[in-house]
Amino acid sequence: MRSLSEYIITGQGQLPKYELAKRAIMQYIADLPNDVDCLPYEYEMEEQLQVGRRSVRRALEELRKVGMIKTVRNRGSLILSRTPRSHPEVNDVVLDGLRVGMVFYSDQDVHGPTGYLPWQVSDELEKRLSNEGGYVTLYNLRQLKWEPKTLLDSLRWQKINWIVICKHEKFSDDFFELMATARIKIVTVENDLSYLAYCSRPLYSEIDFVSINHERHIYSVLCSHYGDSDLLVYCQPLDDSFWVTARADVIKRFAKERDISFLDQRADVKKPKEFSCHDEYLDYYKEVGGKCIALVVDELTRHSKPLIVAGNDLVAKGVMDYLHEHGLKVPEQVRVIGYDNIANLRYLNLTTSDFNSPAIADALFSLLKEHLENPEAHRAVSSGRIVMPVFIKRNTA
Repeated sequence: MRSLSEYIITGQGQLPKYELAKRAIMQYIADLPNDVDCLPYEYEMEEQLQVGRRSVRRALEELRKVGMIKTVRNRGSLILSRTPRSHPEVNDVVLDGLRVGMVFYSDQDVHGPTGYLPWQVSDELEKRLSNEGGYVTLYNLRQLKWEPKTLLDSLRWQKINWIVICKHEKFSDDFFELMATARIKIVTVENDLSYLAYCSRPLYSEIDFVSINHERHIYSVLCSHYGDSDLLVYCQPLDDSFWVTARADVIKRFAKERDISFLDQRADVKKPKEFSCHDEYLDYYKEVGGKCIALVVDELTRHSKPLIVAGNDLVAKGVMDYLHEHGLKVPEQVRVIGYDNIANLRYLNLTTSDFNSPAIADALFSLLKEHLENPEAHRAVSSGRIVMPVFIKRNTA
């Protein structure tokens, strides 16, 4: 009987190690005599295939999913079948060459590829798909001038029937009906868990979702790091978006539970429909941050441990600029935390939170595989995933 080491696959450097291990084990199983019904132990496969234990375990998990093996305690991996049943996670025809769509709206010359969530998520999703031979096609509806039929024509031409939509509230019901009629499976990325309470569209049958639980994250960060605060100030543009109020309510609840003073500051600054340049974009948020804090700067000096929670990193920068201009030191006199972890503001060493685009991409990839397992059954139901942001503690709080 041949050793598993004879099945090592080379010349496929673009594939992950677990995939190479999986393919080697599959060929090894196919060539085994009928009277051999078990695989070598994990440590033996690790040595023979020259890969790590995690890669071996991931390969075995993939083979379990397609019914080739089962793992029995104290006996190892037993062989159930010499060939995989039809299953998209192992059938290369399904994922190799598969295209999915990422649909969003972006003023690209302002946000750029590093400061906008759909860009980050699409990059992460493409990494996962490319390991399996798949691709992500981006559709910015700003460029398509919001023509759903133009999008649909392109999806059909590219043979795409599974798309991710960011900021679904910008899309009309007609858009979703058009995609449903064309049998396009939709997954929405909800910028905030509160969208699920205020907008029922993601809960419609046939539409999956990945949502980010910012409220729980903010509450957890405050509990873990800032329970010693004696004043909390929330700074945001004057905005009636329900997520703004939802986050303010979380901070207010935290403050009330701990008998901490709370100020909800909303700056009434007119926002252009579109920013003509990046500097105009920065100037807008600098003005927002300055106006938010101007009315409470005296209050800040009357407290020993005030904490400013900015709606995003740009507002936080405006707050910090104003504090600096008025002689208040960060974080010695006033602590400031932002949100979004914007790459081009990294030089500020700002304490902030990241949307966790890798976890969002993992959730999307999981939903895609569920859909591919049984498209018709999965099309008739809605599935969802909840993702938590990541807190990044730097120098400002």
